[in-house]
Amino acid sequence: AIDSATRSGESRERDDGRKPAEVLKFFGIKPGMTVLEVGAGTGYYAEIVSAAVGPEGKVIAQNSPTEFYLNTIQAIFEPMAEQLANVEPHVAPLEDLKVADNSVDVAMILLIYHHMHYTEAEGEKLPISAQGHLKVLLKALKPGGVLGIIEHAAPDGTNRADSAALHRVDEATTVADITGAGFTLAAKSDLLQVASDDRTVYWSRTVHMGKTWRILHKYVKPE
Repeated sequence: AIDSATRSGESRERDDGRKPAEVLKFFGIKPGMTVLEVGAGTGYYAEIVSAAVGPEGKVIAQNSPTEFYLNTIQAIFEPMAEQLANVEPHVAPLEDLKVADNSVDVAMILLIYHHMHYTEAEGEKLPISAQGHLKVLLKALKPGGVLGIIEHAAPDGTNRADSAALHRVDEATTVADITGAGFTLAAKSDLLQVASDDRTVYWSRTVHMGKTWRILHKYVKPE
């Protein structure tokens, strides 16, 4: 999947920091699976997973039709999706996703949970919108199905407001959020931990961009 001829050179340049082969193995992604990615962005992972699940599998690549998507992502994402027969673009809010209950093998929230876990109005509570998104994923996953999370890590104990400002998450808060939604934490990995990252700063346009300390969690829907 990593060596797929359809991948662009720009995507390949991000592999060292993201370690996609090891991540797919950690999540247990295999040929024939149905994989749902929340906030697929430009399709970096959707393209790799497309090759990994093969023609008998399917990738549901969701993006919300925000101004950022329309102005920045759409021109890259849509041509990528069009050339891959097993990728189904879903450009709509996640709550409008039309997918059968108990039909998805793996769902992924990759580097966007920091946008989901806090709103100013709801303070230190998990936002109602995020609760709804997690319910959608819980219903869509098969019993025993996997929810994979990758996120930029804030210093341990950072509250939601401060971590959101850093575009990061507190690991313990994330575990509490996901398990509180009905998932079971199955495994953690230190694969994407980068000791040189200063977790107290917003990483964009700094030396830490692409080299952040990231949590890597695997949750499962109870059988």
